[in-house]
Amino acid sequence: MITLAFNQMFYYGAIALQKYGGDDGLQIMSTITLGPLDVSSRYRFFYLALAVLTLTLLLIGRFVDSRFGMVLRAAAKNETRVVAVGVDPWLYRLAAFVVSAVLTAVAGALLAAGQQFISPVDMGWDRSGDLVVMAVLGGVGVVWGPAVGAAAFVVLELVLSSWTTHWQFAFGIFIVLIVVSLRGGLADLGRTISPRKQEGASHG
Repeated sequence: MITLAFNQMFYYGAIALQKYGGDDGLQIMSTITLGPLDVSSRYRFFYLALAVLTLTLLLIGRFVDSRFGMVLRAAAKNETRVVAVGVDPWLYRLAAFVVSAVLTAVAGALLAAGQQFISPVDMGWDRSGDLVVMAVLGGVGVVWGPAVGAAAFVVLELVLSSWTTHWQFAFGIFIVLIVVSLRGGLADLGRTISPRKQEGASHG
């Protein structure tokens, strides 16, 4: 709730800045460049975003499998034991927060560049809710889970909104079913299917 409250504070602060468009947002008129490379083309920008996503997933995967990730997971389960073996989890958590902030800044820059528009709506609590739903839908315990959840979120929104104007109701029911049946999100569905395939191959 505190996080959502801060979201609303930033949102009202953004709409009060009339110099940057206020409630109407800010239109980006300049071309998008990455060094000497012009990525204004939608195709080039898509491949740029895909490359950033792939690099981010690989980087986070290395973090999770490293000593850094082991300390974070251990501190989440039992901080007292981590401190008892002589490791200060606060420094690791601070580093994780900084890495998260940098990745979030890169994602925000890509969003603004892709839309060619900066809207204060993106600072509202409902956008934060969407991001949480994406993570839960894909699976928060897996590196690639949030990416899968984001893709599933967008596809479901497009499909359900084409069927009915009350698509949020059907979407909410789907999310509840996923949370109840698959505690680890769609990542659990992949784990469930994989052992069955291996079991079928061994019987064959």
